[in-house]
Amino acid sequence: MSYKANTGMYENVTLPTVTDGDLSQSFIVPKGAKVCTLHLPDLIGAGTTVKFQTLPPPDSDFIAEVWTDLETVVVASPITFALVQGFIELHTYSIPVTVLGGGGTNLRLKTSAAQTGAPNVLTAKVSWGFDG
Repeated sequence: MSYKANTGMYENVTLPTVTDGDLSQSFIVPKGAKVCTLHLPDLIGAGTTVKFQTLPPPDSDFIAEVWTDLETVVVASPITFALVQGFIELHTYSIPVTVLGGGGTNLRLKTSAAQTGAPNVLTAKVSWGFDG
């Protein structure tokens, strides 16, 4: 096994397990990150895709979490919105952090098909790039 230099930081995001079905563990966009590189493994189910969801800041600790699909604003005339979705398994994507909401945003991945048939825990690699 060879090791290459890595000047950014990365994390392993556990993808859906038997109990979670189609949802990953959550992760937070680090402050100062400029780009996110998403490395997706081989998923269960033909044509399975992945999208991002975000957790709006709660008003108190006593209310339930309400995750929503992440959308980005397309500044044109007229202004439109686009879901951050359609990422295909076994691919790597480079995504500007501004599309993901910037530093401090709480995210998770949602797959279009349940991943309960995986023989092992599936892991997406999320790399964060910084200036300098």
